Amino acid sequence: MASSTKEKAYWTVEDVETFCKLCVEQIDKGNRPATNKRDGWTIIINKFKELRGKKYDKIKMKSKWDNLKEEWKRWRTLVYSETGLGWDPRKKTIYASDEWWESKIQANPKVKVFRTKGIPLDLEVLLDRMFRDTVATGGITWNPAQGLCVDENIDATQTNIDDAIGSTDDNLECDARKRVAQTSTRETRGKKAKNLSSAQLLGSQINRLCSAVESRSANRSADAIASRAYEEFGPYKDLISMLDAIPEIVQDEKLYFFAIKHFKDKVDNRQVFMSLSTDALRVKYLKFEIEELNHN
Repeated sequence: MASSTKEKAYWTVEDVETFCKLCVEQIDKGNRPATNKRDGWTIIINKFKELRGKKYDKIKMKSKWDNLKEEWKRWRTLVYSETGLGWDPRKKTIYASDEWWESKIQANPKVKVFRTKGIPLDLEVLLDRMFRDTVATGGITWNPAQGLCVDENIDATQTNIDDAIGSTDDNLECDARKRVAQTSTRETRGKKAKNLSSAQLLGSQINRLCSAVESRSANRSADAIASRAYEEFGPYKDLISMLDAIPEIVQDEKLYFFAIKHFKDKVDNRQVFMSLSTDALRVKYLKFEIEELNHN
């Protein structure tokens, strides 16, 4: 069903994940949605309707982009600004004292939502791809010694938390119209980073996070991200290394992503895969698993 500009846009968690994946797909093709390139938004709008059954116009899509960006900035400032923070794997958010949270919420009430539920790491990876190179302050840099992204002097500008993940878009519609009309034409300065395939990017992100567990330096964000990596991606390190070493899997993104998703919670299957004697058998095993799932 078509959606007029005046109607609210309700975003489920699945809607947001689909939207982010479509945005990253267009970014990889050189059609960054935040620019004036109309084709990128048109493709996202049409594909989103096809996948989610909802047709949101460019204003609503741009509003979601802007609000996710602000939420991402708040999250990164909160998570990576200090050392010594724990990680709650059940809530997938920071584990800290009540006094710490009360202090942060008093300083910025919009971070209260993160006290009970943080941004899942797989979604954060997508948000990093969407916004890491576009923050106005240029505040995110790469630390080669740690393999971590470090925020420096990140812009603290905030927007309405009601437009966050799994919520409605309403209050920022007028501002969104202004922003669409005034979209910046700034071009990225310096050398452009080499494009990686989606599979290589995800594998690289996971490996960097796992490396943080081993290094545990005094970097201001290392403790927080290392804890997250250990809780969520620790078991993946050897698996990712093995997948990256098999050309047939690396070159087939569907097979690569299937392996990551399939082995996420199935420890026995992961151990069987890694115990096979040859890469050829591992490829056959993955294809066999796909066929089995398709027949069930």
